Amino acid sequence: MFNETAEGGTSPSDPFLSPYKDGDVIPQRWSPVFIFFAFFTSFTASYSAVRLLDHDLWRTEKEKDHASEFIIKHPQVVAAILLGFGTVWSMHFVGMAAVTLEKAPMCYNWAITIGSLVSAVTFMWA
Repeated sequence: MFNETAEGGTSPSDPFLSPYKDGDVIPQRWSPVFIFFAFFTSFTASYSAVRLLDHDLWRTEKEKDHASEFIIKHPQVVAAILLGFGTVWSMHFVGMAAVTLEKAPMCYNWAITIGSLVSAVTFMWA
């Protein structure tokens, strides 16, 4: 599983195994562009959700009944999607894309990723 190197250490033969042991400090680099994008996305989505719900408080029932758009008729659903996807989920995954760990490759399992998106939206709606 591990191969001896010329320096006397070991390196993993599998590229997804890390040469680090528990307690080791892994060198990391952060991308300021991704960090800014994560913050901007989260801020914009949460602001939009709050404005949508605030606007819904002042809308009369007659205006809601005659509305033809889904956003106007179901603002809680749209706000849950905005908060779950735009704030919680995207902030975490864009933030995780901002970090690069040396000699420790990262990858995402699509099933778990989609499951976390669904759970974020569901818990925001609840």
